[in-house]
Amino acid sequence: MLSARKLLLLVITAVAAFAMTASSASAVEVARENPNGTLTHCPAVAPATHTPDAGGGCGVLATSETQVELGSALGMILCDNTFEARVDEAGAGYIYQQTLTNCNVQTDPCAEPEGNQVWPVNLTDENTLEAVFCVVVAEALPVQCHLAGIAVNQINHGLVEFSTSGHQLCEDGANTVEGHWNAVGLDNTAHPEIEILD
Repeated sequence: MLSARKLLLLVITAVAAFAMTASSASAVEVARENPNGTLTHCPAVAPATHTPDAGGGCGVLATSETQVELGSALGMILCDNTFEARVDEAGAGYIYQQTLTNCNVQTDPCAEPEGNQVWPVNLTDENTLEAVFCVVVAEALPVQCHLAGIAVNQINHGLVEFSTSGHQLCEDGANTVEGHWNAVGLDNTAHPEIEILD
């Protein structure tokens, strides 16, 4: 386990909203690990606007370890989720190509005009991720959530986890998210390994 580095894992549930953009101020540097072990800083990210993709940056793939819970006073929604994300050298970027499956209530990522198809994310330090997401429940109810304190933990060189602190309250104060995502460093051009430098 590299004590000075953490492999970026983007959950990530995504883990973020379209009425706001995550802050890009960050005290970390994110780099791509090359096959020879050297590091290259991640380039700028080109956000997707009308397509379910983003370009540039460094890419990662994240999958929920168990079903992710979205809760409110109206009830609980459980879904498995997988997504891709791209981040720049400051740890700011987007989650895209979100796949929500096995939901107990139909839940889909927001699409135009309800919201953008990409979810902003920002690594605020080597152990914390900020994310915004938007989903549509039962084809009718859009739910947007900003989570400011998703924990980032490097399990080993090839595995990083993202997790909420129990039922983590969205910034709106009405919804909560509980989830745990694993992201692996994949040794190819679409999903290079990512290192977080402190």
